[in-house]
Amino acid sequence: MSHVDVAEAIVDAMPSLKRSGFEDTGNRAYVDWSSQLMSQVSKPTDLPFAYGDYGDFDEAWGLDSGTDRYFPKPPKYTPEPQPTSKRAKSDEYYVLKLCNEVLGSGCEQQKTFDWLLGLPSKKTGLRAPLPVDGYWEDRGLVVEYHEKQHSEAVPFFDNKVTASGHLRGEQRKLYDAQKATMIPEQGLTLLIIDYRDFQNVKRKIVRNYEKDLLVVARMIEDVLPQPVGDQR
Repeated sequence: MSHVDVAEAIVDAMPSLKRSGFEDTGNRAYVDWSSQLMSQVSKPTDLPFAYGDYGDFDEAWGLDSGTDRYFPKPPKYTPEPQPTSKRAKSDEYYVLKLCNEVLGSGCEQQKTFDWLLGLPSKKTGLRAPLPVDGYWEDRGLVVEYHEKQHSEAVPFFDNKVTASGHLRGEQRKLYDAQKATMIPEQGLTLLIIDYRDFQNVKRKIVRNYEKDLLVVARMIEDVLPQPVGDQR
């Protein structure tokens, strides 16, 4: 029996040891823990073990069977929920993630309000809610990310007629103006973040995370009535 066969037999017998993909266990805390653990292994008898017929292994792993050497258990890791939206790789999602980190809390994406409605449909007369890109209820903050279509003409899309009977480009301008007026009227803070606020190539953000984080932090601090981190 090879070492691979032994490893497979152990995994089959102990489901808690079942291998996981990097997206499940590749967090920084686990990497640091593993590095510290391996620094304690200097000879074959130091092989770490998490189970044994003796001793209490609920809180720690053993080192060097038959001794009182122990090492803390690996940190519990709860994977960040993976976005299912097709726009998960978009610049909008990236910017909202930066905002989340600056604010220390997650936003509600595509939030709608009963007081923020679009133009009535020519066919049904109904008015659909206008979603905002990101909403932090605890901060009273709305963030709208503006891609190129908010600042320049995109004829292929702008010249399409919408359900309200307006050209899409014209309707977008109306909705941008509506949000700029109505959101503050409701006592909320509106922050518009434009792709031009970042280094960009062909109107797509280059994504220098640390630099972009500073850009977003400055913008949020400029509009919030209290400093970031002070949630009293």
